[in-house]
Amino acid sequence: MSEEVSCTWSPAEVCTDCCDAMDSEVKTMCCGCWSCVLLLLTIIMIACSLETIDSTEIALHYNTPQCILGTEVATEGLKGKAPFGEYLIWPRTTKTQSETLNCLSQDGVVVTTQIAYQYTVDAKQLRYLILNYKTYENWQSYLSVNARTGIRNACTKHTALEYQTRRAAVQADMLTYLKARITQGKMHAIITDLQLTQVDRPAAYEAAVDAKENARNNIEKVKNNKAQQMTQAKTNLLKTQVTANKTLASARTAAAMTTKTAGAEASIVQGRYESQAATYKKVRTDRGLSSEGLLAYISTRLMDELDTMTIGMAEPALVAYGGNLSNTARV
Repeated sequence: MSEEVSCTWSPAEVCTDCCDAMDSEVKTMCCGCWSCVLLLLTIIMIACSLETIDSTEIALHYNTPQCILGTEVATEGLKGKAPFGEYLIWPRTTKTQSETLNCLSQDGVVVTTQIAYQYTVDAKQLRYLILNYKTYENWQSYLSVNARTGIRNACTKHTALEYQTRRAAVQADMLTYLKARITQGKMHAIITDLQLTQVDRPAAYEAAVDAKENARNNIEKVKNNKAQQMTQAKTNLLKTQVTANKTLASARTAAAMTTKTAGAEASIVQGRYESQAATYKKVRTDRGLSSEGLLAYISTRLMDELDTMTIGMAEPALVAYGGNLSNTARV
């Protein structure tokens, strides 16, 4: 005979068993969920506590939840920070800023200039800059305003023409006044160099300058021509003076030679006459001749010494010939 087994459960027992089973599953699920949440929070906290700073950057740590700004300047590398905090990044390398501005020159001409200057943020004053300007972009705008002021101050020290003729000096003064203005404004930027890349002056002024330069060139050309002509005239004068000096020297030499020759000839003639005078005096004394006798003696000597003699006589009397005495001819 088979025995019948009866299984009976009360409602209370069934509810108790179901609650036990359900509590175990819920607990397991809750534990899993809380584990995931904790893991996720841990990952988020770790991610929020690390930040990488590039080699071209410097930064200060800022604890955002507590509003605390750090004091130590952070450089490149992986840096830790407070959860939900941040690093305020500023550039570390040299930056170039370009400016285009209208300047008033010393003589009242509005000159448009294009300028580029290089600067570096002073890392020692980074905390001061962040407290006063908060971000690099905001500080850069104030830096540009101060730089433009300093450059305009330098522009008033030079005339519009000197922007062309003394451009290096204008650029040097701009750099000096720029550094002074940046220092005065406590911008804590290290200015390393400045370039004056372009200068534009008003068209009317350029035309006036061109006209002035053309006039100056014409004046210089006339002066050069005058100098050339003066040189040529002086050269011709020197040539004439040299020729005149040669002529005068030749004339003086010839005069001296003529004087010497005449003196020598005069001495010879004088000596000859003195010799003859002495001779005639001796003859007159020795022979006791009178003046007429001496002259006759001299005449006789002259006639003896001459090979030929030409005597000047008056023309002879007229001689008439022919049959008719009224017709005469002079022979």
